[in-house]
Amino acid sequence: MSLLTVMQVAEMLALRVSTVRAWVWRNKIPYVKLERAVRIRKDVAEGLVERGTVTPVSVRDTREPEGGNTVESTNPNGAR
Repeated sequence: MSLLTVMQVAEMLALRVSTVRAWVWRNKIPYVKLERAVRIRKDVAEGLVERGTVTPVSVRDTREPEGGNTVESTNPNGAR
């Protein structure tokens, strides 16, 4: 098990140290408290990246539906 400091996690995630500290203070992320020192497991920090990763969707679907009309947008409101 690898433990990281708050500063290391902030650097890893390209965030401010104050942001990571706020997450700890608000119990938004699990952490380890060793006396006064706060450490965050590396797998927890990596999990934040995994959970925050968004898969891109196709902007334009060029398949032709029945009837020969080309679908121009995947917007559910039909806006172009």
